[in-house]
Amino acid sequence: MHATSDGFVWVLNVQRSHDGIHFYVNLGAHPLRLLQDSSSVSSLKEGECAFRTRVGER
Repeated sequence: MHATSDGFVWVLNVQRSHDGIHFYVNLGAHPLRLLQDSSSVSSLKEGECAFRTRVGER
């Protein structure tokens, strides 16, 4: 999921764990001014963001 606000692209990614029971919520933020063009907003992946974090740990 993608959203833009305050000059950033915000990316939310829900990732399933290897055991298939647990999951992780990964968040990313990337400055809009660092993107090549506005069409890359919707294709930006959480792993490509300048700032990343994972919510919760196993």
